[in-house]
Amino acid sequence: MPRPKAERPTYSLARRGASYYVQWWEDGRARRVSCRTADKGQASRFLAEFIVGRDAPDVPLSPTIGAVLDGYLAEREAEVHSTTIKYDCASLKRHLGNTPADLLTDTEIKRYTVARRSLGARGAAAKHRKAAKPLSNGTLIRELGTLRAALAWAVKRRWIKFAPFVDRPTAPQSREKWLTQHEAERLLAAARQLHIRVFIALALYTGARTSALLQLTWGQIDLAGGRIDLGENRGRKRRARVPIAGELRPFLDEAKAAATSQFVVEYGGSPVASIKTGFRAAVKRAGLSAVTPHVCRHTAASWMVQQGVKLEHVAAFLGDTQETVERVYGHHSPDWLKDATAALSVKTRPTGRVNQLSDSQKPVKNHGAARQD
Repeated sequence: MPRPKAERPTYSLARRGASYYVQWWEDGRARRVSCRTADKGQASRFLAEFIVGRDAPDVPLSPTIGAVLDGYLAEREAEVHSTTIKYDCASLKRHLGNTPADLLTDTEIKRYTVARRSLGARGAAAKHRKAAKPLSNGTLIRELGTLRAALAWAVKRRWIKFAPFVDRPTAPQSREKWLTQHEAERLLAAARQLHIRVFIALALYTGARTSALLQLTWGQIDLAGGRIDLGENRGRKRRARVPIAGELRPFLDEAKAAATSQFVVEYGGSPVASIKTGFRAAVKRAGLSAVTPHVCRHTAASWMVQQGVKLEHVAAFLGDTQETVERVYGHHSPDWLKDATAALSVKTRPTGRVNQLSDSQKPVKNHGAARQD
């Protein structure tokens, strides 16, 4: 049986006479290119640059926005674990795909913004809505941010000389929603199904993101040692190793006793793809509103900061940077800006000499009515 053809040739170094060569097989023929050096280190660098040059896509003569997005996505696809970037690129190509990248103007960006707002929010639920859901500034910021990144990528790859400026809408106000202890207890009590209850408990007492919890397996949990390894980082989203909180332990014991698969959050012996429906039902039964799974992460962070936990420890627990924790949750700290308030509370004594009043400025004393002659 013939050996399957490789997607790309295998390049290697070979010494021939006084020089090194890059050699490979292509279309049934042996090929080679001289490195023009007898130094193996220099030849190795030549090989690396040669492979990068061979693998790089051909530079278009006049790249369009669509071509730039395709090239950027092809390179980023291997390192990102979210499909969001694909949807962003598809939306941008739909409206700007044929626009030459070097001719992109602020007018084109404004037209794109108007067109996207007219379509409203898209997604699986869009066809079931009676009226289009307005498009948020957050979505536009993300999509235009992808365009910015793609144009910067094109500059690095020398597809275009400079990246046109891409203006974005004002960032939406950050959500401050978090649950009190009583609200969290109500939410847990309202979760009738075990997998929903376990997910909520994990989200509240680990502060982990939804994707990490739905992918969590029993092999990542050390019940004897009391620790949870939330797994490897995914893209720019970091994950942590956290202790098992005392409040979480009963839920894990219950889930472990009923487990029929390797996944901690399971339903019918299979992993759960989406928790949204069951979570929304529990929120409604608990009499709460505007609570999403991500609110549980905000809740965990807010509780820790309110109890005076150091921000660097909160950041390590959440797998976030200290700067992010300080910016988003710092105001919950009992010591937040206390030194600034203390400085304003210091009573200062007036200094400097009292201005001397002239005779004309001195008040006239009233010694009674003038005598009548």
